Amino acid sequence: MAGLPGSGKSTLSRALAGRIGAVRWDKDEVRHLLFPPDRVAHDASLNDFCMELLYSAVRHALAAEGPRVGSIILDGRPFARQSQRGRVREVARQAGAELLFVVCSAPVDVLLGRIVRDRHPAPDRNPELLNRLAGEMQPFGDDAIIIETATTTPEEGVRHCLHELTARGWRAAAATGNA
Repeated sequence: MAGLPGSGKSTLSRALAGRIGAVRWDKDEVRHLLFPPDRVAHDASLNDFCMELLYSAVRHALAAEGPRVGSIILDGRPFARQSQRGRVREVARQAGAELLFVVCSAPVDVLLGRIVRDRHPAPDRNPELLNRLAGEMQPFGDDAIIIETATTTPEEGVRHCLHELTARGWRAAAATGNA
């Protein structure tokens, strides 16, 4: 999952994971569990560390003997910079996994309203972070599905995502029969 703070990544990832039976891991939830914000400063280096923990978990889960994890949804990082996308592409390659970015998008004024209004585990989720990441956001390529979240419900977003995944020949979407 990719997109700016407040874009609906967590909402859509929960709904999508439930629909396709995917494992969903959220960087913000891991960070909050391991490093309570009242005890540890949350910053970019801690975010990177928590993502590396998730990347290790992905490699382990996909390499494990026995029952296999079908699909993994990583949530909690905007993937604003190409370097962040390159890192997760490398992890997917190492794990022998398909990778597709699902990018949640909405106008900045909508995002601002959401981050001011909604509770979130990330203590650094604020207008300043939104504006900084909006300035850093680089365009996505062909390995992305864009979901406009300002005007669609989570269920509509899931249906659109499943349709796109099936059209691209993605196995897990086709297996649900819900595309």
